Amino acid sequence: MKKRIIGSILLGTIVLSACSSPSMTDSSTSKPTESGLDTAKESTEDPGKSAEELSTSDNSASDDRDASNDSSDESLTEATNKASNKASNESSSDMPEEDSNTTDDAKETKRAAAKEASSRDKDRLMNKAALEAGASGDDAITYLIADYDGDGSAEGFVYVGENADEYSECYGTVYYVDDDECDVVKNGYFSGADVRDIFEEFTVEDRVFICLEESYTTSVNSLIYYIEDGTYKESCISGLGYFYENTDIDGYCITYNVYDYFYDYEAGHESEGVFTGHTYKDYYFYYDQKSGDFKEYVGTLISEKDLAKACGFDLAAQIKSEGYEIGDIYKRDNGIINVNYSKTTQNDDGSGTIEYHNATFDENTQKFVPYEGSDETWQGSDSGGTYEDSITKYRK
Repeated sequence: MKKRIIGSILLGTIVLSACSSPSMTDSSTSKPTESGLDTAKESTEDPGKSAEELSTSDNSASDDRDASNDSSDESLTEATNKASNKASNESSSDMPEEDSNTTDDAKETKRAAAKEASSRDKDRLMNKAALEAGASGDDAITYLIADYDGDGSAEGFVYVGENADEYSECYGTVYYVDDDECDVVKNGYFSGADVRDIFEEFTVEDRVFICLEESYTTSVNSLIYYIEDGTYKESCISGLGYFYENTDIDGYCITYNVYDYFYDYEAGHESEGVFTGHTYKDYYFYYDQKSGDFKEYVGTLISEKDLAKACGFDLAAQIKSEGYEIGDIYKRDNGIINVNYSKTTQNDDGSGTIEYHNATFDENTQKFVPYEGSDETWQGSDSGGTYEDSITKYRK
């Protein structure tokens, strides 16, 4: 079962209006998961209030703000400040009381620290990114700001760009911002039915990760970051494919997409053929506490005899009986075995097509791993294409 790993998110969103008469929408929300463990919360300023009434109710917060900005920035500053203050108040009211039994737990301490960032911090950093981006009245701003590394200073990510379109895609720019930096992290299309869905946050042991999904026509790549030593760092698995928690194998997966289902060639030019057919294959990962990042279960080549011993029957013989040729067989340390096999069709003119297939067997459960709801047979575990030993081993 695929399970998106989303933890507590302290997220605010505003949509800037014309600077002469600012209006905005803010929220403090956690993106819901398929399991329903996260609860989404939304709030909107009372549309019945006038700008003057809103300004009066927010005087105490405005008095502390920097008055040195020129008049062209005042509306933007006021809008972002109001959004952040409201998001902070709502999220702080939802903070669970600290259990005395866990005060010495480093993981809980780090999680709590990551949730705490004053409204002034959010105001300042969100406004800094918005000004750097030259945000206009039509831009949406979504942020994820907290003290992620527990050093007493807030930092985070801010999206400035368009709202979600009918394809659940948002086009804009993501910034990393802290007291010293305001850097462009990524520009492009991001996946999200709502602009507030762009950022996802999850915790693995003592590390808080921030994820956003880069959207392409036929696939999604997960971009994964964390905060360390006062700046943001990109995970070693970021951008490889779609990252998710696989509850069936008690670990993490990246769905790696590539065109490798068929290989078509012309007569006399067998080595100059073309790969076609989009495939999506899962590769397996675990969290390595020593490095503070994910590592892959790299495959090791095994023989057909080793495969038969692991499965309890001669799987290679069954596959070959259907007219296929066995390719490389990889066994991974989590018990997953990938068996590559293929079939060549030769045409009368000398051209041909090679079909590439695979079977995935879990030695722990002694069952095949069905692909996208297929049956638990070696044919049903076929995701198409060829498995490699690793998708990170040769990455530069």
